[in-house]
Amino acid sequence: MWKSDTMDFVTSLVVSGLGLFIVILALSFLALTIVALSKTFMMLGLGVKKKVTSDVQSVSKMEELDEESYAVLMAAVCEEIQQPPDKFRIIQIKEIY
Repeated sequence: MWKSDTMDFVTSLVVSGLGLFIVILALSFLALTIVALSKTFMMLGLGVKKKVTSDVQSVSKMEELDEESYAVLMAAVCEEIQQPPDKFRIIQIKEIY
C-alpha cells in the first residue's frame, strides 16, 4: 500500500478522519438500536413502568387543612421524592405523634 515507512501529513489526516468516522458511525448505530429496542419492548408491554407513590395520603372531610398548610406539605413531598406535583396525588394526610 505505502512504499515508504512513514505516512505524509495528508494521508495521516485521512486515516485519522476515517477512524473517527467509523467510531462515530458505530456509536450512532448502537444508539439507534437501543432506542428501537426500547420502543419495541414498551409496545409489547415488557418495559418497566414506574409508578410514583407517596407515603402521604389525603385530607379527611372532617379535618380540612387550610391552603397554606396543604401547599407546604405538597412542597415538602415534592422535594423529598424529587418529582413535580402533577406526578403523584395525595390521598390522605395523617398527623403522627
